[in-house]
Amino acid sequence: MACRWLERVAEFSDNSSDRIPVGFILGFYVSLVVSRFWGQLNALPWPQPVAVFVSSMIHGRDERGRILRRSIIRYLTVAYILTMRSICPPIRRRFPTFKDIHEAGNSQVFDLLNPFNASCSKLLRFERFSAILV
Repeated sequence: MACRWLERVAEFSDNSSDRIPVGFILGFYVSLVVSRFWGQLNALPWPQPVAVFVSSMIHGRDERGRILRRSIIRYLTVAYILTMRSICPPIRRRFPTFKDIHEAGNSQVFDLLNPFNASCSKLLRFERFSAILV
């Protein structure tokens, strides 16, 4: 029964291919894939906007303001690493456990991520822009 149904679907597709071009249908499919990827990319927690916000809202050149800004960005960086571990295999291999993230140290995290960004994707590059702000 299922075999005959599949044969009828294949025959219908073969007969309909003259009326509806395959490239036209593939265009819709590619559009769907790209829009889903773009939606997921925009849902990532990018650290740069938060770093700009933190540096503009927490004023002061004193030690307390500097430590507060640095602490917020460090927590943000750890959250970014945890997020990227789930979608980027090279970062997962570099930071398999929380202990590895802790051992990397707060100041070395930015330097350690740079080689892995090139192997993940050009759209997922982690800029050092947020480190400069604090």
